[in-house]
Amino acid sequence: MHSTREYNFDGLVGPSHNYAGLSFGNVASFSNVKSASNPKQAALQGLAKMRALAARGFAQALLPPQDRPNFRLLRAIGFTGTDGEVLARAYKESPVILACAYSASPMWTANAATVSPSADTQDGRVHFTAANLNNKLHRAFEHAQSARSLRAIFGDEKHFAVHDALPSTPAFGDEGAANHTRLGARHRWSCSCMVGWSSIHPRRRRSAIRRARPWKRRKPWRACMASMQNAPCTCSRIRT
Repeated sequence: MHSTREYNFDGLVGPSHNYAGLSFGNVASFSNVKSASNPKQAALQGLAKMRALAARGFAQALLPPQDRPNFRLLRAIGFTGTDGEVLARAYKESPVILACAYSASPMWTANAATVSPSADTQDGRVHFTAANLNNKLHRAFEHAQSARSLRAIFGDEKHFAVHDALPSTPAFGDEGAANHTRLGARHRWSCSCMVGWSSIHPRRRRSAIRRARPWKRRKPWRACMASMQNAPCTCSRIRT
């Protein structure tokens, strides 16, 4: 008999957690800019929350923090020398870029990937598509390590498939499960087609664009379509 179990994944807060206000359009980010952070306390709070859920019978797991500072980002934009020299120069010349390199934003697990559960996919496997997060510089490099972590955790290809991120362009902007809704009349009868911005009626969509300015939309319809092609849904239909 085939059985499945849902797991709740949390991101563990990394030691470089800080409030740099890097997420334009995020009220919480802007409201706490330059506040003092306590990464150890934040990590312990996160673990306490995970433990509380596990004690109540939820299947609980976590994604590890990503490697920080992000020297790949710093060196890609021209900072050279030893690691210490790179950090010193970035601190002097571009503190905002340095804050991006230190960001602990991978803690927000909902943005790690789009997840299509096995109950909804044609091949009966759970599919993960790492999110490119190209809308924000401090998050745009996360997808490579997110995909590696997911492949390490979900390595059994009989049951899981992990896909690399979509092309990192605005046309395929992707913020993962944070923009993914699973609908169903009953818990085990549902559809994983993406329902969000691009499922709005075109006339209402234009009105929503006017109301949403100056914020940018973060997951266009073509990105939803591409994620669905990675993990074809059992309903075999996508409605706009």
